[in-house]
Order: sequence, then structure tokens, then C-alpha cells
Amino acid sequence: SATTTGVASTHFGPNTTAPVREANDIHVVVPDRDAKVTLNGAEMSGTGLSRHLAVNGVTAGVRNEYTLTATWTRDGKPVTKTQVVHLDGTGHALADFR
Repeated sequence: SATTTGVASTHFGPNTTAPVREANDIHVVVPDRDAKVTLNGAEMSGTGLSRHLAVNGVTAGVRNEYTLTATWTRDGKPVTKTQVVHLDGTGHALADFR
């Protein structure tokens, strides 16, 4: 779920010696609680000004790129903004759309 957070454990993948974190966290901040948020084109569930997205399967030590898009209404007109964040197995990234 889009609001799931927790401590991610580390294990080694079957075909690699690089540790794989089970989940990394992207903290998303939006200016409208009903903003629609997508991660690499897939719409995320949930509402609120502050959201936490769990991203599974991030390889430690590798720069993994994720594109987030937020869309909301301001003064009756749609506003869409996009940000790219990187996860490298350390566990956290921030996308602030305010």
C-alpha cells in the first residue's frame, strides 16, 4: 500500500553478490491531499499531503532511478509536476512537490 512503512531487511539475491533491500522508502509531499501520484507510470493509492511509498527490490550500491508525477487542481486548472529520485539501497528518498 502507498502508506506502508517499516524496517527493510537485507538479503542477497539469487544471482548476485550485491545485497538487495526488500523495501526502500520514498517520502512524497504534495500541496493537495487529493493529488494523484504515479511511480514510473503506475498510479499509487492513497491520499494526504504526506505519503510514503515502499519500493521493493532495490539493489544496494546501485543507483536506481524512479520517476514520480503528481497531478492536482489549482484554481480550477490541472497542475502536473514530475521529479526523478534515486535509491541506492540506503532506504530513503524525498519527492517534494510543494
